[in-house]
Amino acid sequence: VAAERGQTSAMSNLGTHYATGNGVTQDDTIARGWYERAALAGHGRAAAIAGIMHGLEQGEGWSFDEAERFFTLADEHDFDWRDLADASGLDPESFAAFSNRDDDDDDDDGDSGTPW
Repeated sequence: VAAERGQTSAMSNLGTHYATGNGVTQDDTIARGWYERAALAGHGRAAAIAGIMHGLEQGEGWSFDEAERFFTLADEHDFDWRDLADASGLDPESFAAFSNRDDDDDDDDGDSGTPW
């Protein structure tokens, strides 16, 4: 499996399969684990999704501190996680490390569910 060999996009894709239950039993803890592995290997979007899952209290062992850590990692990988978090129902402003960011636009707050 490419994910086990360290291919970040495969890790992220496997996370998506577990998050949605596509072809496997749905499991947020396993999903977040694959997103975290991809994030730590350099995948910015996976870092954002891991942060969102922590922030939404999805999966065992979630943590708001870990949400902030993965959001910081997403920023370091040049992935702007804020719109994705907002679309997931998570207010990016609720994380203290990012409360001073400059935000010029206000998206409508429709609840679209988990966008991954």
